[in-house]
Amino acid sequence: MPIIGASVKRKEDPRFLTGRGQYVDDIRLPEMLNAVVLRSPHAHATIRRIDAREARALPGVALVATAADLGEVPPIPIRLGPRPSLIPFLQFPLARDRARYVGEPVALLIAADRYLAEDAAEAVTVEYDVLPPVTSAEEAVRLTAPVLYDGSPGNVAEHLTTIVGDPERLLANADIRIRQRFTIQRHTGVPLETRGLVASHDRDTGLLTVWGPTKVPHFNRRVLADLLGLPQARIRFVEPDVGGGFGVRGEFYPEDFLVPWASIALGRPVKWIEDRREHMMATNHSRQQIHEAEIAATGDGRILALVDHVLVDMGAYIRTHGVSVPELTAALLPGPYRIPAYSCDIDCLLTNKTPTGTYRAPGRFEANFVRERMIDLLARRLGEDPAEIRRRNFIPPERCRFRSAPLHWVSRPSMTRATMHQPWTRQCRRLTTRAFARTNWRCGSGGVWSASA
Repeated sequence: MPIIGASVKRKEDPRFLTGRGQYVDDIRLPEMLNAVVLRSPHAHATIRRIDAREARALPGVALVATAADLGEVPPIPIRLGPRPSLIPFLQFPLARDRARYVGEPVALLIAADRYLAEDAAEAVTVEYDVLPPVTSAEEAVRLTAPVLYDGSPGNVAEHLTTIVGDPERLLANADIRIRQRFTIQRHTGVPLETRGLVASHDRDTGLLTVWGPTKVPHFNRRVLADLLGLPQARIRFVEPDVGGGFGVRGEFYPEDFLVPWASIALGRPVKWIEDRREHMMATNHSRQQIHEAEIAATGDGRILALVDHVLVDMGAYIRTHGVSVPELTAALLPGPYRIPAYSCDIDCLLTNKTPTGTYRAPGRFEANFVRERMIDLLARRLGEDPAEIRRRNFIPPERCRFRSAPLHWVSRPSMTRATMHQPWTRQCRRLTTRAFARTNWRCGSGGVWSASA
């Protein structure tokens, strides 16, 4: 049967249309308890004291846990591009001495049902000393801004730079020079099904079963095993049906540790389902960038140089994606065009906002928006068809296997330097897995990179 151009019936639809799908909230286990996360109402505050005595005394409450109850649990590690310079900015499962964004987990409450757990959360008293918040990347980069982390000289978590050719010289001598500022607002994925977990620990066998982790189950199992001090063979992940993802599920969140930890501590199954308000505060955001871009071209519209200075709002912590989104922005900004000279400087900045991760074509959307708008502005200046300006600047077929500039990252405060060479191809036809296999490149998340350093 020919597939291309045909209407193919989906095999999975009857199960969903007849109500036989099973999502994480549909899972019911004997003696199951319910979890609620108490979250910070402040964007930036020192936690002076947490008094949970009243909450612990309520009928039906099985557990109230704060950071002190978790012991020496390490922070959640980075999955993509880990580097020592980012370790000070990683997130612990529960806030310790300071809350850095509205919605940061401060305490975990476990009760016989969700209603009792919510009542217990209201009975917890947290004394905060509210601190001045940093609310934008532009504010974070100022020398006078409040510093989110003690011991850090500022709020720059990482500085990235890439350069090829001599863009400043070409800008100075170009027939046409256009400068523009672009702002890209925050986004987050809002799937119909919010996040959720069910964890059940069998004390007889030592097996921990977790329903709900999706998209990166192998990484999440490895991290959970490390944080709990268990061998991976003692942890089983089960992925039920999923009501949408859009990138935000590809993460190890604090709740991914807290719920299994509680099940082990109590010896009973524990369920946590995120409500929509929590989702907007606690699930990864993405995209927020400010670009100061400049393009140089000849009188007939041939691009000579592209220069971009970028401020990226990373939120309050560096999560498992590290700084991969701004890295991808820098790597993909030139796009499929011949640009003899290119430079991009990026400051990855910490603010008192929800931490960020990936959302639908991370880094690509941001780079495509800035580049293509600059080309539109060039076409407008020349009074020509934007499609013709693009055609004139495309990399020709004979120059495919195009090589990009190296990406350098400069970490602060240590100012350690390293180089990540990121060659990628601008193929005129879609590359296949077989084509990659004929090269000595590796396929990494979000692109192709060389093994050399």
